[in-house]
Amino acid sequence: TSGGCLMACSHATYTQAYDALFSLEDARRLADERLLSYDALVSILSNKMVALTKSTIGRHRQHDVSDSYVRRFLRGETLIAIAEDVRLPPSMLARVFLEHYLGLKKGKEVGQLIKQPSCISDPRLRDEVAAAVESDAFYGPRVDTVRRLIGLEYELILYEVRPLVLCHMPHSPAC
Repeated sequence: TSGGCLMACSHATYTQAYDALFSLEDARRLADERLLSYDALVSILSNKMVALTKSTIGRHRQHDVSDSYVRRFLRGETLIAIAEDVRLPPSMLARVFLEHYLGLKKGKEVGQLIKQPSCISDPRLRDEVAAAVESDAFYGPRVDTVRRLIGLEYELILYEVRPLVLCHMPHSPAC
C-alpha cells in the first residue's frame, strides 16, 4: 500500500519502523502489516541507510576491514552478499572494494568505474560491480540521477507556482 494520502506518524511509530527496517523486504512486510505506507517506510529506510553509511564508512575503509572484503571476494563471495552481511549499501561496498583492491584513492577514478563498470578489465569484478550498482536502492549513479530529476521537477513546480503565491500576497507587484 503506497497510497497517496498522508498518514500521521507518531514518534513511537517512527522509532518502531526505524528499528525494524534493514531492507526493502522489511519495508514491504511492515507496509503489509499497515504500520505505515510503503513510501513512508522506504523514506525512513533511506534516511537510516544514509545515516548508517555516513557513520560507518570510515571503519569500512580501514585497511584490515577492506582487506577482509577482498579475501572474501577472492574466495568466491559476491560483492552483494558481502555488502548485505556488513550492512553497507552495495554501491558503497563496491567503491570501498575498488579503492582497496585496485589501490585507488577515493574520488573521480573510482566514481568513473562505479558509473561505467565496463571500464574494469577483470570480467568477474566488472560483473560484480555492475550487479552491486544495479541492486542498490540507496546509493549509486542511478539513485543520484533520480534524486537530481526529482529536484529539477520540484524546481519547475516552484517556478510555476511562485507567481500564483505572490499574487495572493498583499501589495505584490507580481499581479
